[in-house]
Amino acid sequence: MTAAKEQIEYELNEFFASALGDVFKSCRLAESVSDYQISTVSFPTEKNAWLELGELPVIIELSNGRRFEISASEWLQITPL
Repeated sequence: MTAAKEQIEYELNEFFASALGDVFKSCRLAESVSDYQISTVSFPTEKNAWLELGELPVIIELSNGRRFEISASEWLQITPL
């Protein structure tokens, strides 16, 4: 699942960097993420431009050093506009 985890982190970093700009430093999946949770992610395709996440805990670090863990209790869909 390493390739899938890397792709998820790449997609999330691209999204948060474009959404938050210079305030954003990095984003990664929490260490508690299971292979099952990773397998439920839907990646962007030619037909669907969104990344659909299940209950993946995500760590976001801001440029000022503050870190946050976010996790959706339902499905979270990130759609570029």
